Amino acid sequence: MSIIGKLMKHGIGFGIAYGSATGPDSDTVVSAGSSGTITISITSPFTKARMAISKISGLPDNVEIKGWSFDGDDTLEIYVMNTGGSDVTVSANSVSVEYMLFEIPS
Repeated sequence: MSIIGKLMKHGIGFGIAYGSATGPDSDTVVSAGSSGTITISITSPFTKARMAISKISGLPDNVEIKGWSFDGDDTLEIYVMNTGGSDVTVSANSVSVEYMLFEIPS
């Protein structure tokens, strides 16, 4: 991960970083017609940050993204839905995410 800039707002500077990560750490089964959560660990150079995702890839067929959340620290959760008729396994480290982090000044 690299910090790509520093912005100023009302005299307070905050950083912007670009990074990528893969996950989940272990296989995750999403049952037919059900939802699931894929958890990916994020390394942040900031104490607290907001996230913007530019790309998510590597999900199996019939698994659709329904949303995501970032705890501001080190965990990205991707909420998915299996629209197919049988269970699907999201293999360990098969999902890639590219993102930007925006530092939250303290």
